[in-house]
Amino acid sequence: MYVGCVGKDKHGDQIRSAAEADGTTMELEVSSDKRSGLCVVCRDGNSRTLVVHPSSASSLRDDFVSSAAAQEGQRSAKTVYTTAYASVVRVRQTLQLMTSSRCHTLPDGLKQLAAMGLANQRVLDDFGEGLVDVLGKLDIIIGNPEEMYDLAMMLQWVPSEMSDMVLAKKIATEMMCDRHGVRRVIMTRGAEPIIYAASAGESGEVPVVATCAHSAKLLATGAGDAFAGGFLAAMAAKPDDVAFCCRLSAQAATFMINHSLVTLRTDEACLAELQT
Repeated sequence: MYVGCVGKDKHGDQIRSAAEADGTTMELEVSSDKRSGLCVVCRDGNSRTLVVHPSSASSLRDDFVSSAAAQEGQRSAKTVYTTAYASVVRVRQTLQLMTSSRCHTLPDGLKQLAAMGLANQRVLDDFGEGLVDVLGKLDIIIGNPEEMYDLAMMLQWVPSEMSDMVLAKKIATEMMCDRHGVRRVIMTRGAEPIIYAASAGESGEVPVVATCAHSAKLLATGAGDAFAGGFLAAMAAKPDDVAFCCRLSAQAATFMINHSLVTLRTDEACLAELQT
């Protein structure tokens, strides 16, 4: 189940219809005064940047999250996932979600897990004092080297003296944790092998296999939420095979980066339309 907030517009309708067509149950609050949030990956050659306008996505109300339908979805979820970027505007709501996940035991007897996609230091700073509480309740942490470097700096470590693998292991084993279960840290590194480490001692690297040979397209794992979605879907099927989960998530991210590439118009008329 996906729980979020959209606007009363064509983008909100597209989000719902596309997700439901793929089998996702959608519980969407509809804002009457804010447009649907938009996110796009802009690419210039092999360089890319993520452009986000949260709008209504930042307006998800507590009472909607606490509604019977949303709560039923949470109770049946194997993993509750959010992103640091989305959570920073509602830290208290995120803490309540993470805390309640600690109380759920699934029908198969397994514990419900909490996962988060990291963000840069500016976003983490905005969590304020709530950051420590959120970090302590995470079972799965997904991020790129820059995001994990920023996290390490905030923890007053010296990441410049660590390899990527050492850093991932340190976050998995030494960062504050409520010991709810085995913590897994997944580091995406573009076209370089994915690194994973677990608090139980497991670690490894997974090569990124290109799914498209087109030289004009970026072959990497840089679409963080797409990677996370693939990883969590794989975990639902094979929770003990982290390498498999990384391979599937890399394919999901690579597909998202390489599909539907369009050239962005930059003429005055187009820019004026974007600003309205």
